[in-house]
Amino acid sequence: MEDNELRAYFARIDEQFAEVHNRITTEIRHVGVEIEGLRSAMQLNNEMIHAVDEKLENFRTETKGNFKSVHDVIGTAHAQLISRIRKIEKAS
Repeated sequence: MEDNELRAYFARIDEQFAEVHNRITTEIRHVGVEIEGLRSAMQLNNEMIHAVDEKLENFRTETKGNFKSVHDVIGTAHAQLISRIRKIEKAS
């Protein structure tokens, strides 16, 4: 190979490396943009999970209070029923 042929050969190799470098750089930027999008989506998911956790905790607290109220009402009604039954038993 002559000097000019070698120079042309290496020039083509340099062009190919430059093209590969440009494609890789473009892909790296693209991946970076996608990663940022995923980070944003993850942050939104975390916020939504936190909001659902808060709602669930509020529901648990409210339900616990409701069950206590129902239990108290049933307890009172049961006590009154027992009292009536005893009165009926004594009267018979």
